[in-house]
Amino acid sequence: MDQMISAGAKADHSLETETVPLPPDTSVVILDTATRRGLVDSAYSERQAQCEAAARFFEVAALRDVFMEQFESRADELSEAIRRWAVS
Repeated sequence: MDQMISAGAKADHSLETETVPLPPDTSVVILDTATRRGLVDSAYSERQAQCEAAARFFEVAALRDVFMEQFESRADELSEAIRRWAVS
């Protein structure tokens, strides 16, 4: 559901789905490429740590609690790496 909520989320709304028929000539192909995500080996942990550091800087539980005006007024106090990921 991560991709679904990321693509379809809207503030103060529930995420509802609706099934629709596919045209008769539609083919769906599902592949297992055997490629596994390795979050430990990726930069994910580093990005998460940078975002958490930004949240601590603004004294909030999560970056979603920081208003853009608040962020912009103090962004120059953050390191470039933290600032880049905090605003992403």
